[in-house]
Amino acid sequence: MLKHCTVSTYRVLAIVLTLSYPLLTAQAKPETGAAMRLEQLEATAAELAAAMGLNQPIQVAVVPDNKRVVSVEALSSPEDGYQILIEQSFLETLDSEECVAALAHELGHVWIYSHFPFLHTEALANEIAMRAVPRKSMAALYSKLWAYNGVAGKLEDLLGPDTQQGIAAMAAHPASPNANSPQRSGKDSR
Repeated sequence: MLKHCTVSTYRVLAIVLTLSYPLLTAQAKPETGAAMRLEQLEATAAELAAAMGLNQPIQVAVVPDNKRVVSVEALSSPEDGYQILIEQSFLETLDSEECVAALAHELGHVWIYSHFPFLHTEALANEIAMRAVPRKSMAALYSKLWAYNGVAGKLEDLLGPDTQQGIAAMAAHPASPNANSPQRSGKDSR
């Protein structure tokens, strides 16, 4: 499976492992998004942006209120870079993997902005984000976002089908031979 990974995939994997290491080794309560300092958020956003092939400067701001909870906007011009805005109270609900997923999703929007003429959709931003973070982190992020906003959504519409779930189901229930197909006994049946 790893033979199909690109160099940027390895970089992103290193980023996620670096951010997750404290969570994996700590005996105490897992680190929350709020515990990630602004400098860490900005460094992570910059590393994700580089792994996604984005050259624009990226800033992160934690704000008391954000109508969209997490969003991105161009600074005075796209050449000046972009700013990701994260609502403080939502950030406090996220663990570090979910913070990375939120940043990757917003950077997916930046990728769309900078690669004209792509149709700007949430699903495309997620598809781009999942080049850098695992689907399960995106799913966890959406679960928390929907709970935070008091709404429900359909993951398949935003993240596409869960192919890992399909692979696991196929492994658990191997295909049985079709009753109408000829059975092979090792001898030629001609």
